[in-house]
Amino acid sequence: MSTSTTPIVMISADCHAGLVFLDEGRLGVMLALVGFSLSWIGYAEYVEQPASTINMMILLNGGIPFLCFIVGIALFTRFRLDSTEHQRLLEQIAARGPSGSPA
Repeated sequence: MSTSTTPIVMISADCHAGLVFLDEGRLGVMLALVGFSLSWIGYAEYVEQPASTINMMILLNGGIPFLCFIVGIALFTRFRLDSTEHQRLLEQIAARGPSGSPA
């Protein structure tokens, strides 16, 4: 049986409301971007789409996320977290004390 020293983080109601607000804002921005993208590529409802529109939809749904994935991989290859660094970070956190402020 292992015991965990990781504290359980409780989120206050104000913080939860803020997170919900940010999530709703994120959703609104993404829906607006999707709408602008569809109008930009010439998407028309209830008609057969031309090949150029279909190709742009493939690019928007596959190519751009793939490029973002590659950029993410490139950024995260610079981040090194070995056992020594992990232990150092745990010691820094423990030194802060229970309130989270420096001791």
